[in-house]
Parts: sequence; structure tokens; C-alpha cells
Amino acid sequence: MATGRDLIKGAFRLAGIYASSEEPSAEEINDALSSLNEMIESMGLESLFPYVTESALYNFTGGQATYTLGPAISNDWVISQKPENIEFATVRLPDGADLPIELVTDRDYSTIITKDSPTTLPLYLLVNNYPTYLSLTLWPVPSDGGYGLTVYYKNRFTVYTLDDDIDLPDGYFRMLRYNLAIEISPEYGVDISEAVAMIARESLASVKRRNHQIEKVGCDAGVLAPKQTFNWLTGE
Repeated sequence: MATGRDLIKGAFRLAGIYASSEEPSAEEINDALSSLNEMIESMGLESLFPYVTESALYNFTGGQATYTLGPAISNDWVISQKPENIEFATVRLPDGADLPIELVTDRDYSTIITKDSPTTLPLYLLVNNYPTYLSLTLWPVPSDGGYGLTVYYKNRFTVYTLDDDIDLPDGYFRMLRYNLAIEISPEYGVDISEAVAMIARESLASVKRRNHQIEKVGCDAGVLAPKQTFNWLTGE
């Protein structure tokens, strides 16, 4: 187990800014912590960087189509940290069963003519990403408050302190240390060695491979049914 300070000092050494016997100043350490969290935030925009998928269940309000999801500041549905996006979602029925709901784009949603049509079971979910919250719009509009929406999302992490242990999966600490060396090197006018740059690329690729999930290929159920023939002359 290592700390944020260990990670940052290791990045300074890899970049050739300080030797192992030298110590960065407190100001340089804090600046590097800011750079580290900015780098993590940018990496978090890629779906293969976060390492865990979380879920949360929220109940509908009858007649309400759009909900805001974010921290507890005037949002309909409250969550500790705004997700970067929704991976997938399901509708929770009163009996506890979950049915998938299709995520659609703005273009798809714009083609719906009667956007205020009521229903007990929404079919589509439109997600719009704003700086501090997500906007979730359901169609048709849920008319029954007994139903709910389970959202599945990936949260990026943040190194909040310098001296607390960082609990990360295997490979993340090395990847962050080498990539942080590249991130901070321009501020000090140093050139990163090709060896450090290569390990930074390879370690990031290893993290993404670790988080990659192979999608299942589906097909229409009729394709799997026993083959049948149809006589277009007789209708049999």
C-alpha cells in the first residue's frame, strides 16, 4: 500500500526532476497533486478507465418525465458524486423485477411526436450530461410512482489527501506514477525518456484491457427457432 505522496515523489524521480535523495517542496507536491487529479479526471472520460460499476435505484413521480441526478443541491435524485455517464439502466417493477430500458440520443428523442404520452412502463431513456448533474428524460412519461429506475454508472476516483493510503486495483498505481511523470514534465522543462513514455503507454493499455468487457452478440429469436416453410400461394 502506498500514499499519494509516494506516487507524486516517484513521478518526480521518473521525470528526472529530482533524484531519490532530494525532496520536492511542499508547494511542488501540492501542485503535482492538482495535476494528478486533473489527469485522473481526463482519463475518467474514457469508459475503460474507471474500475467498478455501481448502481442506484430511484422512484418515479407520477406524471414527471425529466429528473436531475447529482449531489444534494436542488436535484430530484441525489447521489454523492455526479456520474460521468449512465452505462445502462433498467425499470424496476412493483414486484421487484427489472426490465431493460433503451438509452437513446437527442436525435432519437427529437423524432418522438407525442412526448407527453403517459404509461406505466417507460421504454426509452435520454441522458444529457451537464457540469454538475445529469438530466434523465423518460418516454413515455411514467404515470405510476410505484415504479423506479435503476441506473448503472462508473465513478472516477480522486486522490484527496497526500498521506492516506491509496486503495487501487493492481496496475493502477504504476500506471498513474508513470503517466504523472509525463503530465508534470512540461512545467519543469524536462524531456521524458522513451523508456518512461513506453511504460506509461503500456501500463495505461493494461488497465484498459483489464476493464474491457466483451459484449454478447444477440439476434432475433426467430433465427434460433426450428426452420419452417411458408407457401405463399396457399398461406400454409
